Amino acid sequence: MQFLVTLLLDANKLEFTLPRRLDLVDFEVGVIRFAIPKTLKNPPSYLNLTSDLLTPQPGTLYPTLITVPYDEKCYYEPNVTYCPMLANNYFASISMSILDENGKKVSFDSGLALIVLHFRPIKCNMFSY
Repeated sequence: MQFLVTLLLDANKLEFTLPRRLDLVDFEVGVIRFAIPKTLKNPPSYLNLTSDLLTPQPGTLYPTLITVPYDEKCYYEPNVTYCPMLANNYFASISMSILDENGKKVSFDSGLALIVLHFRPIKCNMFSY
């Protein structure tokens, strides 16, 4: 089973409560689309979309789902790379942040962010000997 989750959220508060808890054990997630408002204060060189869906690395609050170079269009369809999710976890909500290249939260005057996530089972690589 694989599925898409489309989120249209306040760009300054990227939190979403799911209608029911998701069992996402042995799943990985990738970002299909990512759009932000053009009302960005002090545009950075790069944007990092981070999420609590992934296992934190030392020294980080949330690990990075994608990193995209900032440009004027503010709409991205990145080459999808998948990240393994937290092991043995059930999710009732999804929290994300948009950070600049220095790890500081990006502020918007107003507007919505569109984020389309693709969830799929982790593929096992089994070799026959």
